[in-house]
Amino acid sequence: MTSIIVLTKEPVPGRAKTRLSPPLTAAGAAALARAALADTLSRVDAAGRFRKVVVLEGNPGPWLPRGFEVIRQRGSGLDERVAAAFEDVGGPAVLIGMDTPQVSPRLLRAAAAAVSVDPSMAVFGPAADGGWWMVGMPQPDPAAFLGVPMSTPFTGVRQRERLQELGLRVIDFPVLTDVDRMDDAVRVAAETTGSTFALAVARATTSLHDAGASAWDHLHRMPSSREPGRLRAHDGWSLTLDLPAWRGGVRSEEEALLSDAVGPVLDVGCGPGRHTLALVTRRIPALGVDAAHSAVVAARRRGAPALHGSVFGPVPSLGRWRTALLLDGNIGIGGDPAALLSRVRTLLASGGRVLVELQAPGTRSGSFVARLETASFRSAPMPWATLTPDHLEPLATTTGFEVEEVKARHGRWFGSLTKKVEG
Repeated sequence: MTSIIVLTKEPVPGRAKTRLSPPLTAAGAAALARAALADTLSRVDAAGRFRKVVVLEGNPGPWLPRGFEVIRQRGSGLDERVAAAFEDVGGPAVLIGMDTPQVSPRLLRAAAAAVSVDPSMAVFGPAADGGWWMVGMPQPDPAAFLGVPMSTPFTGVRQRERLQELGLRVIDFPVLTDVDRMDDAVRVAAETTGSTFALAVARATTSLHDAGASAWDHLHRMPSSREPGRLRAHDGWSLTLDLPAWRGGVRSEEEALLSDAVGPVLDVGCGPGRHTLALVTRRIPALGVDAAHSAVVAARRRGAPALHGSVFGPVPSLGRWRTALLLDGNIGIGGDPAALLSRVRTLLASGGRVLVELQAPGTRSGSFVARLETASFRSAPMPWATLTPDHLEPLATTTGFEVEEVKARHGRWFGSLTKKVEG
């Protein structure tokens, strides 16, 4: 009988989906791993009357449905573990991981049927990151995997070549997105609305933004003063926040930047609304959005239109905004710039632009856990991120943007991104 193999780890904190942390906690990453595994196993179960095998690192749990065999993983590197899984299961088999919870039973049925009818045929599913999400073979052959470099941008190409070198005819299946980072999770959740995984991603993003919103909300409620703030990372690194300027008017370098904004403009993380107000004063249609309620109240009091909510939640005029602002370090919202830009891309019209503030070259760039601090306040930990110009190009490419310009203005760094036209 043909087998469908799911190669997976037990979804426990610190072992599963570790690249989701940060911005998620280890427990949050494990929750997404459990959801992805639940959906994957459900789709395997629905594929038909095939032998269903979980090749597991760790211990079975309540997430394991009836009807699945469990075999322990063996081997050190991933190439050895994949080869051993095929050997231990035997016969014609198709192997996937838990990284593609969007896979359909139809695709799995087609793959399993293909390797069961022709001893010279293999099936191959490439992943969007350059790896693969599925391999199927008519018989086990360790030579198909041993020595193939894993977890690289060219793993998929090398793996497909190896199958061909063994004389197998390869049937290619659709490219799917592996869930490795938070932006992958957001993208896959959008493809599987209502699934266990999509609901888990919604809970995770809500939790991320609740933590940040609570911290910023408190900061906005504090009386105005000349006191600076700090964003202090878990490892002691800190970033000074110019709170008086944040609550004040638009600076000259910001005036020059806003002159490039084409309406309608969405000011993401608008805070007290100085950029939004500057735009509407110029008769440019603009709306601020902020998860901190007190920020929205402050923005409205000064005459800036603002919406209370997360940028990952409902936003009006989906796909019609011409410009989005991510200023004052707001590329850090949620602790995952790729997930944030991926979401902003869905809000923009074709050819729309993002104006983003960056950290100076050579400073810290990446995701981390931080606290907001002043002399009288210290927030709970929250996910955040910073981005420098040298990391902007690869991030733009992976999220569907092109870098238009990177420029320093009065000691601050800004980038302009344009949404790539699909097709």
